[in-house]
Amino acid sequence: TEWAFSIGKGGTRVQVMSLGYGWIWFIPISPTRTSIGLVCPAEYYRQTGLSKEEVYLKAVNEEPRIASLIKGATADGDIKGTKDWSYYAERTYGDNWFLVGEASGFADPILAAGLTMAHLGARELAYTIMALDQQEHSETWLKDQLQENMTRRVAQHIQFADFWYTANGCFTDVKEFTRTIAADAGLDFDANRAFQWLGTGGFMDDGNAGLSGYDLESVIDTIEFMTEGETQLDVFKYNRFLLNMDDAVEEDVAGYEDGKVVSRRRWRKGKSVLPQRGMYYVLVQILQHGGDVSFLVPNMIAAIKKHGARHTDKEAMSYGLCHLESLLKSGWVRGVMVPGQPPLRFEMPKHQRAMRKNTDTFLEFTEA
Repeated sequence: TEWAFSIGKGGTRVQVMSLGYGWIWFIPISPTRTSIGLVCPAEYYRQTGLSKEEVYLKAVNEEPRIASLIKGATADGDIKGTKDWSYYAERTYGDNWFLVGEASGFADPILAAGLTMAHLGARELAYTIMALDQQEHSETWLKDQLQENMTRRVAQHIQFADFWYTANGCFTDVKEFTRTIAADAGLDFDANRAFQWLGTGGFMDDGNAGLSGYDLESVIDTIEFMTEGETQLDVFKYNRFLLNMDDAVEEDVAGYEDGKVVSRRRWRKGKSVLPQRGMYYVLVQILQHGGDVSFLVPNMIAAIKKHGARHTDKEAMSYGLCHLESLLKSGWVRGVMVPGQPPLRFEMPKHQRAMRKNTDTFLEFTEA
């Protein structure tokens, strides 16, 4: 079969191809077997008036790369269909039981995050069980923190996967959908603001900006790649930044390190939280001493390079501005344009680390 030779050693490279009305996955299992699936909106499926077998075969034949890879192959078993597979459990623990991995929730296969989430959940559960045995913290607090972590991760992956699918040729729907996501996080934006919010790190996790396992710069790259648009950061509209800690309260949050569960602090305003660690805490400390860009920028770059988060001034600037944008979007920082002073200026680098277009070249083979 073609894929055994042309898409990676042993034909193991996963393919994700767009059709305009959905996505096809192509996951080689071996040089002679592969899994092919189609994801499309339920409304499209209903409008075609076709059976699931007909819709599936139509899609496979319409995608030239997939069609060429399975030329001469035969189907193994019936074509199966399902819908609304994303879920997460309302409870992940009870008397003498816990749920981790896909038992606690399933997002979507397209992000390929199942094992990552299972490992993270298992690690945190192991630490939690040891802490319960040692009676180091409240039993209820330990279990609730574990449940919050696992539920949040699955929910974030579900939201980003929904964005991924919705982005397929339907830009307006993408922005409307992200408005719903922002509302779930306690923010009230119109569609355009919500789209910017998702693209600039709507989620804060453990002190650094990111979403579903991607750092924030990669999230921006991914959204620009998928929408063929450009994300405009609001930080470039201002030249002074002020902390906004009004109505913020401090609370304990679990951290997992060196085999122990430790109690950390974070601020909360409604559903929005701000960890007292990582890059966010660095920015808070700097902004407490001054928010003019002439003071903020050099101190931010120096702090990032000192902690080894980035190595060059340009990398550090990009990293820091993404986190500052996240604070600005979530209301923890206010931007001000002081008359007579220039706004913040910087050309954000294009990383393209998260996604790349297909650039494979088919290789010609001749029989010996």
